Amino acid sequence: MPYNYFYTGNINISLYGLSIPLSYTFSNQQSQFQQPFNQYGIQPSYKWVKAYAGYSNMVFSPYSLNGHVFLGAGVELTPPGLFRFAAMYGRLQKAVEEDTTAKYNLPMYQRMGYGLKAGIGKGNNFIDLVVFHAHDRESSLEKIPVQTDVLPAENLVLGFNFSKTLATRFLFTGEYAQSAFTRDVRAVENTSAVPTLYRATTFLFTPRSSTSYYHALRTNITYTVTGFSVGIGYEKIDPNYRTLGAYYFNNDLENITLNTTKKLFKSKVNIASNIGVQRNNLNEQKVATMRRFIGAININYAPSPKCNISANYSNFQTFTRVRPVFEKINQLTPYDNLDTLNYVQLTQSAGLNSNYVLGNLQETKKRQNINVSLTYQVVGETYGNRNANTGTVFYNGNLGYSYFIVPQQFNISLAINTNVSKFAENKTTMLGPTVSVSKTAFENKLRTTLSSSWNKSFAENTLGARVFNVRLSSSYMIHKKHNCNASVVVLNRNKNSNAAGFTELTAILGYVFNF
Repeated sequence: MPYNYFYTGNINISLYGLSIPLSYTFSNQQSQFQQPFNQYGIQPSYKWVKAYAGYSNMVFSPYSLNGHVFLGAGVELTPPGLFRFAAMYGRLQKAVEEDTTAKYNLPMYQRMGYGLKAGIGKGNNFIDLVVFHAHDRESSLEKIPVQTDVLPAENLVLGFNFSKTLATRFLFTGEYAQSAFTRDVRAVENTSAVPTLYRATTFLFTPRSSTSYYHALRTNITYTVTGFSVGIGYEKIDPNYRTLGAYYFNNDLENITLNTTKKLFKSKVNIASNIGVQRNNLNEQKVATMRRFIGAININYAPSPKCNISANYSNFQTFTRVRPVFEKINQLTPYDNLDTLNYVQLTQSAGLNSNYVLGNLQETKKRQNINVSLTYQVVGETYGNRNANTGTVFYNGNLGYSYFIVPQQFNISLAINTNVSKFAENKTTMLGPTVSVSKTAFENKLRTTLSSSWNKSFAENTLGARVFNVRLSSSYMIHKKHNCNASVVVLNRNKNSNAAGFTELTAILGYVFNF
């Protein structure tokens, strides 16, 4: 029987106001990935100083460095007063040699980058300046890739963002960024058409014949009074705008929006909306131009202290990680799927959630509640070694019941989950129940949970896999500093026409020591 192992651990040192969290992971599957999840990082902090070392991510602005993981070092300084500063340097992408014999292989140059962010001001009155630079090292690959679309690139983003309160009731915010992007650093130098903003930064970036310059702008002004606010926003991103400091980016769009918030019926109803118009084909080089109404609305209604209902809808394009609830239910360990980047671009999403408390709110010995949630998502494009995929629709539904006996610290919950995915040519469905029982004992030192689920999947109307799992987990606190935890998971998948059946047993033992 084949076995896989996964070691993980972390330690957080806190001494005299100095916080040093450490973590590590290791798996015998390392050789199976071009860029495995085996990563390590440290983010110590002391008062207003925070440092980054190892694998980290930082956010400077949406149009420059925005959450991209890097291997290197960084620092954030936020002293009391008006000034703040942040900087980073590290490897954004590991070099991967091309393997023409592999079915799926994407060669990549090693990519290095650095960024600086300096700001002055506080609260709603500030301005931040941002510089981000990234470049691919041509020498990081021994051979020039056969795939002609894999080119060594360079990118320099200059920008700023600000916020200013006007006449106490008006808030004016904005952000601007200009990105110089070189598709191939092997192209000849060309300084004939360098924008004014980049003429003083040639020591940071070399303009070439393959260099293009792009702009991104976003601004908003909001008026606020008691229980109501209204604002006007404008956003414009040039076609092909790109930054090497972000994984995903929307471009070639112009948005004009009106946003409002309103409280009604003694704050029982809260409404937040954002409506407007959007168009693409800003440089009029496409065959067709898309103009559409865009909007988002969130409504929260609390008719009584026992009931809360919320609903939302949006047709803004956003990138997100679509993870059906079954992915979490059926995983063997908390570390499954850590190496995935299966993000998709949503063009529409809607959701409804309701929670109702059964019985008397004054009851102190037991609590019961029912929760219902529904979500609807439409996918426009996919990302991650896949081509565009339009027309995919996801439906998710959950009905749950929870019963908690307070004196005995006993909780039982039941749920029915369903997920429907409609693709261009087929439909898949997953559904099944989940039951969970948990008990706390010995003055809350021992907590034990037993849960089980049985899920079925269907392709069109044909029964596919049936997955049954049982998991038992327990944790025990010893003298407030020591914690032992253990879990056992048994998962069984039946045999079907597409895959063989199997049974897996996973056991995890952990120990935590605080000192």
